[in-house]
Amino acid sequence: AFIKRARALQDLLGTYHDAVLAESRLRSFVNASTSVRAGFVAGRIVERQHARRALVLEKLPKLLGRLLKQGKKTWD
Repeated sequence: AFIKRARALQDLLGTYHDAVLAESRLRSFVNASTSVRAGFVAGRIVERQHARRALVLEKLPKLLGRLLKQGKKTWD
């Protein structure tokens, strides 16, 4: 059970990291681009990545709490 919860936490943190990286790369792309369309599309994708990060931050405390609780059971 501990490994399963640790894996779920790792997946959630990976999702957060992917969203941060995607936002960063898209912002760099927009800064280098002269296309208004590309800027618009990139902006929409950035919005979605921002929403993904917010969802992760919403789920994180509960998942981390469960992992810590399971860790106590497992290692004590």
